[in-house]
Amino acid sequence: MEKHDFNLENFKNNWNNQSGNELNLDQKMELYNASLNPIDKVRKLMKQEFFVQIITMVFIGFVPFYFHLNSDKLTVFYFFYSVAVGFTLYYFQMFYQFYKKSYTLSYNSLKNLTWFKYELKLSIELYKALTYMILIIFFGYAVINKGLFQSYEYWSDSSFIKPYFIFFLFLLSFLFIYKMTVFWVNKTYNKYLNHIQNVLDQLEEN
Repeated sequence: MEKHDFNLENFKNNWNNQSGNELNLDQKMELYNASLNPIDKVRKLMKQEFFVQIITMVFIGFVPFYFHLNSDKLTVFYFFYSVAVGFTLYYFQMFYQFYKKSYTLSYNSLKNLTWFKYELKLSIELYKALTYMILIIFFGYAVINKGLFQSYEYWSDSSFIKPYFIFFLFLLSFLFIYKMTVFWVNKTYNKYLNHIQNVLDQLEEN
């Protein structure tokens, strides 16, 4: 009789454990499915950004012809433009590799979801670095191409004010671009990154 009661008790425990495991599995699948929405939105945003930046770079390449720059100024412009394009192409290569590989993985495992999170974080940092680098290149061009400032008689005649004005303009613009970049990243990529991180935290708890 005691043996019968013992077996019955084991059966109840096994049944409860099996039900609990099935429930836990269902919860995990729901979490994995919940991660697909932000991943799809990130990829859609990446695709849009790619085309916008390509169009922007092509447009900038034709700007000198609108202002009818002479050959010397064209040489200076396209030197800095080529440097900017070089950095941009490097970013696009990293960007595209991440985008392409993200479609080859199934996001029903912790490993793949973690991979996407870290690659997205890396892409965000590269995005910020590229923005700041383009800004520095632009001001490098502006400083070397003195005609940009010499058209203003007051600045060109004052050797004291001109360097400080250039530095102040650069600092002000850098801070503005920095704030705008952080704002944009937080409103887009970081929002989806936090969502994915939240899913990972819940999966690790289970």
